[in-house]
Amino acid sequence: MDEVTTIEELTEFITEYRDQENLDKQDNISELIKAINVEAGELLELITFSTEFEDKLYKTLIKQELADVLIYSLALADYMYLDIEDLIRQKIEYNIKRGRKYDWTLPYWRGIRSGNVLHHHKSTITSHTW
Repeated sequence: MDEVTTIEELTEFITEYRDQENLDKQDNISELIKAINVEAGELLELITFSTEFEDKLYKTLIKQELADVLIYSLALADYMYLDIEDLIRQKIEYNIKRGRKYDWTLPYWRGIRSGNVLHHHKSTITSHTW
């Protein structure tokens, strides 16, 4: 795409589509969060049983499922009247202040399962094993 689309325009596009298709009639916080998780689960499923996710078909499927996650995430933010830009900026600022929580030198699942959670202590990050 050559033109820049704002988050607000994208959210409006999603809202119009969901309204036209009557997909928003039973919206509530709980249902939208469940929908995000279902779609995230479908995204995870794509890589769980295959290592072929670099191929064209998998890239297409990943794009489709990621789009679903984003659509429901933006729908939830809109439903809750959240400012997405502000929400993301605040979360990143919080993450920076908090420091790293996990040892990202390990694969995500391995770092969490092995208990390699990082904790701060007087601005020093130390590894803690549960």
